[in-house]
Amino acid sequence: MRGSPVHVDALAQMPDRFLRSLAARLGQTEPIAAGAGERRVPYSPTAGISVTLRTSTGATVRARAYGTELSTDEIRLIHGAFCHVGTSAVVDLPTRDGELVSAAGTVVHCKYLESRLYEIVVHWNQALEVPLFATCAEPPASLPQA
Repeated sequence: MRGSPVHVDALAQMPDRFLRSLAARLGQTEPIAAGAGERRVPYSPTAGISVTLRTSTGATVRARAYGTELSTDEIRLIHGAFCHVGTSAVVDLPTRDGELVSAAGTVVHCKYLESRLYEIVVHWNQALEVPLFATCAEPPASLPQA
């Protein structure tokens, strides 16, 4: 099955209200790997975010994830499966104008949350222009900054 995509959509079974509540709780925690001076903004497109992961065995896994925070260096997501640190990822990010931009990166963090859900952080291979995607230029005071 090498190279054949496997589709995972554990989030489809989770109510949006539950995901928003979980994302809000995650937003109150410390940044995972934020660099000095990096700003994080809330980022939760209503349709979810498509993520394609390439595992160390060569398998491709496609899934929908729920965005929580976005920065120039990384994105924090709620995802329906465990991901090994070092896994290659391509994240399809909806822009403010409704376009889709694919951004490549690497999983740098994966932690079990609850109800078969995991928090993953994907660090971008190249810096991202956050104003193209997020609706606010400054993070709310409640969001941690590095």
